[in-house]
Amino acid sequence: EEALVLSQSSKGPLAIIIRAGLLAPERTAESMERSMLEAAMGEMPNVEKHLRWLSTIAQISTLLGLLGTVLGMVGAFQTIQSRSGAFNQVNPADLAGGIWEALLTTVAGLSVSIPTIVAYNYLSNRVSDIRTRIERAGTLLIGWVLAKEYHAPCSKVS
Repeated sequence: EEALVLSQSSKGPLAIIIRAGLLAPERTAESMERSMLEAAMGEMPNVEKHLRWLSTIAQISTLLGLLGTVLGMVGAFQTIQSRSGAFNQVNPADLAGGIWEALLTTVAGLSVSIPTIVAYNYLSNRVSDIRTRIERAGTLLIGWVLAKEYHAPCSKVS
């Protein structure tokens, strides 16, 4: 009952999943595990929900930087083509605009994607740690409850 009171005072996913195990219809390992698994299936998407956005932002920003690089290079080659087609001499200043655009978009894409990837990896590891803690707590809870129920009649007899 003390564990149930403690789990009700917290709103975190671990407390919700432990509470589900404590409130399982039967005090068997299978019933408790099933109840906690159902609760985990409801809670873990909430824990993981923003990770997909971070991953998407990291991927898209990298691709947008690459797209800008390609467009900048296309612009530089168009300048070469138009100047050469008119029999004008191509000078470095004609190419600088396209190359500058290519490099700038690469920097912009990488400056968004690198910290986003770092954040994504950090938070993914946190989610993995939470999942491990939940699994460990569930296993300990089942063992504790079953041991308590198994030893309860013995303690009353002696």
